[in-house]
Amino acid sequence: MGGVNGALASAVSLALLAGSIAASPAHAEPPPLRIAFEAHGSALSDQPDRSLLNVSFGGALRLSYRGDDPDAQLGGVFVLERNVWFGTELDAGTFSGVWNVGAGIERVWARGRLRSALVGGLSVLNGDTPLHQRGTSGFFIDLRPASLRWPLGPRVAVELTPLGLNLLAPALRHPTLLLTQYRTTFGVEVRLP
Repeated sequence: MGGVNGALASAVSLALLAGSIAASPAHAEPPPLRIAFEAHGSALSDQPDRSLLNVSFGGALRLSYRGDDPDAQLGGVFVLERNVWFGTELDAGTFSGVWNVGAGIERVWARGRLRSALVGGLSVLNGDTPLHQRGTSGFFIDLRPASLRWPLGPRVAVELTPLGLNLLAPALRHPTLLLTQYRTTFGVEVRLP
């Protein structure tokens, strides 16, 4: 469990560092912290013939550290995500999937109406499979080229990512468990005081 805690601390540090590098000059106020709650789903993957892995859903908590410039906001992001896999056969049910924790960069642009993000980090299997034990870990990459944003005031924004790419590799030893998911994500972001 120490490896997960160390990875979590490293991810938070990386997100804060990326945000501080992207911040305004040293004499300005530090960029505000934002928190977002997201829900995602995917019926598209690279596993269409594996009915136990081709549908997924889940949620995430995202912390962002970026400036307030409406034309170009670059910053750091930290993500904690739960991804559950759903079987499409009648007796398959759900599989506990993975926990993903990571950090990356994001940019809000087009007067606050679009957000692009790239996040990478640790992916931990949350249940036993026939070939892998719970707790097996690998990596994940989450790419969101263009998320649509609708500000609901100066502190709140609603966000929709019509199509994002998520690469999951929670088991790297043979046989590898590698999934590519094409996700739709909906979220609400709040700027903290």
